[in-house]
Amino acid sequence: MIIDDTLDFGKYNGLTVREVYQGSNEINKELLKSYLKQRIEKPDANNDCSVLVEFANFEISATLLRITPVSDDLKGNWTSTIEGFFKDVYEPTTKWVFEIESLDDVNKQFSKDKEKVAVTNGNPSYIEWCIKNVDDFYLTPDTLSQLSEMNYFRFIGIEVLLKVDDIYEYKPKFVIKKHVFSEDMIRLNNEKYEASISENYVEDDDCYNNDDWDYSDDDDYCGGCESSPCRCSDPDPG
Repeated sequence: MIIDDTLDFGKYNGLTVREVYQGSNEINKELLKSYLKQRIEKPDANNDCSVLVEFANFEISATLLRITPVSDDLKGNWTSTIEGFFKDVYEPTTKWVFEIESLDDVNKQFSKDKEKVAVTNGNPSYIEWCIKNVDDFYLTPDTLSQLSEMNYFRFIGIEVLLKVDDIYEYKPKFVIKKHVFSEDMIRLNNEKYEASISENYVEDDDCYNNDDWDYSDDDDYCGGCESSPCRCSDPDPG
């Protein structure tokens, strides 16, 4: 595979090698909304999030959150509480009797009926897993080299600022990382790539082995000159 080829299997079905490896430095607002929705509706006994079940509504845009309390008693600055929703964003946890799903679990449900999963974190480890475990999966050496030079993104939460009343400005936070493929991984990938090239060469070579061709259905084939179409009447080149 090359860097912009699309995977046709697994949890990243429909994404390119680049998207799986690198992820995105943006977060899908509808995915974010789905995650926040469960956090608001499932109270946390360990902090002030428990009162957020009393919020009447929340809206989200590309840069703004609006969380409307049901009464004036609940008005205030909920910046730290909202940021706290993302403290353990990748770990499912139990709050009272409620199961809080991780962002990846929410993404799985969010993307269930969609053409492909929403891009969040880069996942170089998944590329390595495919090289090790999926028979037909390998990258060209150039692609592996390209990936080695690229950074990948990991979403770690949101930074929130109260603007006015119940409106908050937010922006996603990411860490930028670099992945290093081990020598063993590079060797394994290149062995699979070279084996595939050799296999394809043998198949192509077989195509030119005339002894294996069946001309029985070729009306233009001439047994005299062993050509199709017949070239018995061609001028003598000598």
